[in-house]
Amino acid sequence: MQILIDVCLPFFAVILTGWFVGRRRFIDAAGLAGLNRFTYWVALPPLLFVKVADVPLGQLLDPKLIAAYYGAGLIVYALSSLGGRALFGGGGAVAGIRGLAATFSNVGYMGLPLVIFAFGPDAAAPAMTIIVLDHVLMMGLSVLLIEGERAAGGGLKRALVKIGRGLLFNPLILTIIAGALFGASGLELPKPVAAYGTLVGLAAAPCALFALGANLAGCSLSRGIGEVGALALLKIVVHPLLVLLLAGPLLGLDPLLIKVLVLEASLPIAVSVFVLADQYRMDTSRISAAILLSTIGSVATVSLALTLLG
Repeated sequence: MQILIDVCLPFFAVILTGWFVGRRRFIDAAGLAGLNRFTYWVALPPLLFVKVADVPLGQLLDPKLIAAYYGAGLIVYALSSLGGRALFGGGGAVAGIRGLAATFSNVGYMGLPLVIFAFGPDAAAPAMTIIVLDHVLMMGLSVLLIEGERAAGGGLKRALVKIGRGLLFNPLILTIIAGALFGASGLELPKPVAAYGTLVGLAAAPCALFALGANLAGCSLSRGIGEVGALALLKIVVHPLLVLLLAGPLLGLDPLLIKVLVLEASLPIAVSVFVLADQYRMDTSRISAAILLSTIGSVATVSLALTLLG
């Protein structure tokens, strides 16, 4: 019970505060957009850089970690996309969004600060590996499915160009790569740079969690509750259970890695899934509802994961 009070309660309290402020409209849409931009472009990148710069490159690219997390992720992705198509209809584009929703955790805004707070600075490396590979593998796969359906002829080329452009301008991925290259150089990170990254990074967690809550304030659970419930269940229950099975009994990962991977998988659907669906002008009402429901449900799954993992 103490770990729930010490770790979970503060995190979800900040999300709830953001939700309350969003519902009361104390901050208008422009102010919320500014807060999102500050978190995404200013606060998180320096924190990622200084954390990655201290981690050996081999630790970031642990093949067992990748096999455990993304082996489970691809299974859940297939269940969501193929099963959703059979039960609820829709083409390849909708299947891609469903698959992404069932596997793409809120690792940037919520996962990174949570695992560092819960398990210490050594937990940062696997969390950052997931941030990069989620964008490269899972979001990349979804973009391929969407573009493959929407572009007659030349669809694959368009999709690959869009993925490459997205990675090229993603500040989180760029700073992680820059930090990894700096760490591989063998140079020591200057103390003022490390202090700056840590200081600015202190703003990342509260701003990100507050913004998440405020963004969820406008969501509704009234449409497509069967599909919405299935997506939330796959994301916060099935996904972490499969990760635990692969990471523990089958691959025998280090206990800290198991803790980080299972906790990351138990997190709710990332708002990035809504952003991608909106970018392609798809119906976002069910995705918004699934994000809201999975966030509410993750209070239980994250608390349970922390309690069982220690």
